[in-house]
Order: sequence, then C-alpha cells, then structure tokens
Amino acid sequence: MSFLGGVVYTVHMKVLDTSHHYVGWDWEARMVERLVRCELNGVPGYALNALQYHHAGGRPPMKTDPVWFADAVKERDKRIHVGLINKTSDCILPRHKRNLLH
Repeated sequence: MSFLGGVVYTVHMKVLDTSHHYVGWDWEARMVERLVRCELNGVPGYALNALQYHHAGGRPPMKTDPVWFADAVKERDKRIHVGLINKTSDCILPRHKRNLLH
C-alpha cells in the first residue's frame, strides 16, 4: 500500500476474535467487528476492524422481547399498512425507550 510521497506501507493482520450483531428496525445492517493483531512496516500492534453489510433477511421474532417492544412492532406494522409511514421511516419508539434496543 502506498500514499502520497511514495512511502510504501506493508501491513499484516491476523484476526484474533470476531463479533457480529444486527442494527436497524428490521435488522437492515449486519455489523462485524474483529480484534486483529497487526504489523505495520515491522511495528507490532493491535487494531479493531469494523465492517458493515446490508442484511435483507429481516428481524426474526424474539421470544425474549419486552412487552413494550412487541406493542411497538404491532403499532409500526399498523402504520405501514395504512400508509402513515414506510418501512424505512425512523422507528416510532419513544426516545427514552430507543436505547433499550441496543
């Protein structure tokens, strides 16, 4: 890899651990985070990699969802059905409940 100035960088990476999770109302994105051991021009170190992928599989129903979340899903589906919102609209949860999804 080289940048302006003609300096050449050599990077080696080894994945040590990987974690993935989904984000978005319907899990539209799959996030992959990896802890890597790396070496840049002979200097060892560690780094975090974050990769984002589009996920079209949707959100599976969860048996552990809190009641308020199941109610919010029903309300959202009702609003989509009557055309008040589209599927990509911001979620309808009250702002103080949104952080409970993460």
